[in-house]
Amino acid sequence: MLETKAPYIHSGQGDIPPDQRSEPQGWAIFGMRALLRPYNDLVALNWSWNFKDYLTGGHPDRLGQWYSGLHDMMPYREYHERTFCIRYIQKGTGEPLKNMVLTRVVGEPGAILDVAKQSWHEVSSGFPYDYILEPIGSEQELLEETGQAWVEKETRNVSISILQPAIGILNSFSGSASNPIPVLGKWSATTTSSENTWRALHNYPHPVLMDILLRPTVLRNDELVALDSILIQLERLVENEDHPVVKIQAQQYLAALSRRVQNLIPSFVMQVRLASPQIIYPYLLRIVGTALTYQSIASQNEPFQGYQAKIADQSQTADWAHKIASLDFIDSDVPVHPSLKRFPMIVSAVDLPFIARFFLTPKGGISNLHLEEP
Repeated sequence: MLETKAPYIHSGQGDIPPDQRSEPQGWAIFGMRALLRPYNDLVALNWSWNFKDYLTGGHPDRLGQWYSGLHDMMPYREYHERTFCIRYIQKGTGEPLKNMVLTRVVGEPGAILDVAKQSWHEVSSGFPYDYILEPIGSEQELLEETGQAWVEKETRNVSISILQPAIGILNSFSGSASNPIPVLGKWSATTTSSENTWRALHNYPHPVLMDILLRPTVLRNDELVALDSILIQLERLVENEDHPVVKIQAQQYLAALSRRVQNLIPSFVMQVRLASPQIIYPYLLRIVGTALTYQSIASQNEPFQGYQAKIADQSQTADWAHKIASLDFIDSDVPVHPSLKRFPMIVSAVDLPFIARFFLTPKGGISNLHLEEP
């Protein structure tokens, strides 16, 4: 059965505004460790996956149901606003890699604790049985175990990076007129690419944490209009472009963007960031970024590939560290029309189970990967 012990709920008022709203806002944060249920227990219960199940998507489907359930209670209604964080944390060399699910809710100050408790029951109720949820039971434990203590304390030395899908411009030329079309990258993990991320984090020589921050959302009217405009431009380009290379590119972008838009119900805004009290080496960004944005490096049928990394400079470090500790999104300058600024961060519920993954290992585990155990 699922764990019934309630977590410690860290709450306050006004310190973590989700935007520039003027009315008072209460907030609450709680967290749980997501521990992989022992393999033999799962086999005995005939519950968990086998290799065939893994390849055919049985486990991601269970995660997908959980994510869809979290999305169905739409923000700005009963729960006002909720943010979920899948956090991996490696506290030091030789330590096991930990996996946690953290939740932040925002609402009216007088009701925020009740809202947080309801969210706790909702998060734990549908969580896949492959895991044991172990609630974080005290404020000190929440600060230490999630890495928030050193993120906030060492803001001068902490290194923080944001990863996002690559953004480019497709320049088409019709006569003398130039018509730049934004090419918005996407999250595009595979069933196995998370293993590369887990290994890279576990073998990193310094303490490090990685956040996958999620917030349920819907596409706004201005975003739908902007996306429709891009699709129309691509359709015209396919029909009228004489240059064969540009024509082929436009066909690929049109097909890929059309598929993507069809999958964006429901969807989440997602941000991936890494933080360490020491330097973040480029290879870590490369491994994680590649795992989350490439289907296949050599693929000619999936044009939206690649990632971009934004690294905090000295003036940003304190603000970014505070936002990591408070489960808040970090502003990222996206060089596109304002109506499309969220779009590179949007992920569909179809893709999400392969990106925001909890540990799942075969019998015998994964070589060179030491995970936290129940």
